Amino acid sequence: MEKPRVDFLVQWQSLVAPPYRTIWRQLQNHAGWRVTMIAPEKFREGGMQELLCAPNDQRNPPLITLPVKRWHTQVVWFQGLSAQLSKWLKTPAQKKLFLCFAEPYAVTALFGWLSLVMARFFSFSRSSRPLFLLFAFQNIYKHFPWPIRLVQSLMFRVCDAIFVPGVEHEDVLRKHGYRGRCIRFPMWVDESLYYSASKSNDAKIRIGYAGSFLPEKGITQVLDALLKHPEAIQDCAFDIAGGGQLRDEIVLKVDQLKNVGVDANFLGSVAIEKMPDFYRSLDLLIVPSLTASHWKEQFGRVIIEAMACGCLVIGSNSGEIPFVIADERRIFPEGNMKAMLTVMQRALLDIKGERHLIREQVSAIASKKYGDYNVASALAASLET
Repeated sequence: MEKPRVDFLVQWQSLVAPPYRTIWRQLQNHAGWRVTMIAPEKFREGGMQELLCAPNDQRNPPLITLPVKRWHTQVVWFQGLSAQLSKWLKTPAQKKLFLCFAEPYAVTALFGWLSLVMARFFSFSRSSRPLFLLFAFQNIYKHFPWPIRLVQSLMFRVCDAIFVPGVEHEDVLRKHGYRGRCIRFPMWVDESLYYSASKSNDAKIRIGYAGSFLPEKGITQVLDALLKHPEAIQDCAFDIAGGGQLRDEIVLKVDQLKNVGVDANFLGSVAIEKMPDFYRSLDLLIVPSLTASHWKEQFGRVIIEAMACGCLVIGSNSGEIPFVIADERRIFPEGNMKAMLTVMQRALLDIKGERHLIREQVSAIASKKYGDYNVASALAASLET
């Protein structure tokens, strides 16, 4: 049997959920590639509920589940990883790549690298060293305490490349002193689920918000602005989906909007499998994120999901939002609700005039830049050079 050109193994906490697996299916579809996924048997991210690893779609690459120990978001140990890596190293391939989906400052990354070192030692592998890859999602420069700086310094030296989803992430790495290779790897959409569908010109224009109900997400400021200027969306509907600590406050503001004649609807948390239909029901999505001391928008996955479904998106200039939307006419200064209303009204006029054309255009842009097949194709080209 001919050796595959590339043997790719990815270890990632988020692989417990099916939406994070489609990109590796597309990567596998490139001729000569062999892909393996490693996920936790179950995982709890931050304050969220514990998720059991979902069954794997047979179209996907093989999925190995391992028990994990989690002490912190950035300190996760995959038990038995070294043994799995040892087996993987013994399978012949022209080129082997191990992606530990973790920040270079994370102890998770250190665990991944040590597991690879032990696997090479105990497997007595004489093959060439596999490439060790990491992922950086941090887009705010932070001064880390010395133990974290030590981990990051070591990871900078031992990794062969770091995946980055956007512009600011690479800037932060360089500021921390990383001199190695960065590979652009944006978030992606599963085009078999997120796609556009035409809407009747007679249907009411629907504006939406989808995301967490947190202060830094900016949704309360949007609702306050609309309460002061309900005429701005008098002929539209406004649907709000999500959950979080500000839920009660948002429900109250939605009721107040209803009292002044606005067709406002609080949907609460929408199941992930129903999100494509939610986006397709909308004409315009608002992403009003606000930069905080500890956080700014790192990518904005809702942007590309909504665009793929034919929904126009406007957003603040927080973090990566302007780069992802990539249209200065759709961007407003974060926290500036007067500017937000101006951008929103301009977008609504465009939708009223060219609804079908806009849906086709934004969906085509999302497919070209963020469709899972195209992202996988670009990633494969980068990894093979």
